[in-house]
Amino acid sequence: MSHPLVDHASLLTGSHVTRVRGRTGVDRVVRTIEGGHRRNVETNASESEGRELRFVELGTLRLGLGVVDRPETISLRREPTSDFLVQFVLEGEVYVAIDGRRHRLGPGSGIVVPPGCRFERRTQRSVGLSVVVDSIALRTRLAERVSAALDRPIEFRTRVVAARNPLLAMAVAIDQALASGLAVVDGPACTAMQRAFIDLLLDLQPHSYADDLVRDDRAVKSMRIETVRALVDRDPSAHLTVEDLASAAECSVRSLQANFAEYGATSPMDFVRRRRLALARARLLDPTCEDPIGEIAVAHGYRSASRFAADYRRLFGELPSGTRRR
Repeated sequence: MSHPLVDHASLLTGSHVTRVRGRTGVDRVVRTIEGGHRRNVETNASESEGRELRFVELGTLRLGLGVVDRPETISLRREPTSDFLVQFVLEGEVYVAIDGRRHRLGPGSGIVVPPGCRFERRTQRSVGLSVVVDSIALRTRLAERVSAALDRPIEFRTRVVAARNPLLAMAVAIDQALASGLAVVDGPACTAMQRAFIDLLLDLQPHSYADDLVRDDRAVKSMRIETVRALVDRDPSAHLTVEDLASAAECSVRSLQANFAEYGATSPMDFVRRRRLALARARLLDPTCEDPIGEIAVAHGYRSASRFAADYRRLFGELPSGTRRR
């Protein structure tokens, strides 16, 4: 049974792909992908000569598609300095063991294989997609995400990647973008997609820095909101667009909108409006302030006094004049 989202026959077929045939060549490439030594392969060599492995080097990622058409068992110890390996099963069943812990992988599912582990894989026949993630690139990106130097190894907790996981969809999307010409191996689009795969890996799979990553993300989101608040407070009358807010917060408009939705089910521009009204209310409650209400409205970004009064009443349940009479 094949994975319902992936037609493996169409994967890694473009001009960017290298094809290797025969057991000797395939084993050499697989050894590079799996990053292991003391490799023990139990299979019928004469039946494996027709095997083909297709792979592509992308920079921070390497993609490889392999077809096993006969029973095969592989055992190895991965080098401590090898890269991280994510293996997906597209067709058939594969049984893997990582440091003695056994897992069954069905179509669409996968598993993260860390450096330095004892790794075994057994299958009758299957099709698999491997994604090798450069260890240096992974550490660099994680350090960027937690805004600090990493003081310990990255250790992924062994967990099967569920079928229909976005990791597999992203790996397939990278290959399809290259095959269609929408991206080139050394181009910015391919680089961005590789970075997105690494971010998904860090976000979706449990690892030794997961708590730091969550804390940092919360801190970043809070900092973005505070940046918008400070921008409004600095000049409540300034004309601001959501693009201006995102630029000040150093993030995309979509990220900023998501942050504010989590903050209080509001939008960035609604936050700006509420903040301006709160600042205007503080002026109206100040007994030393004698500015006309119309001038206060203009000073807080409103060209229309009636619109100011309506928004003010909707938020505080009274008109600006009612606040001033207190």
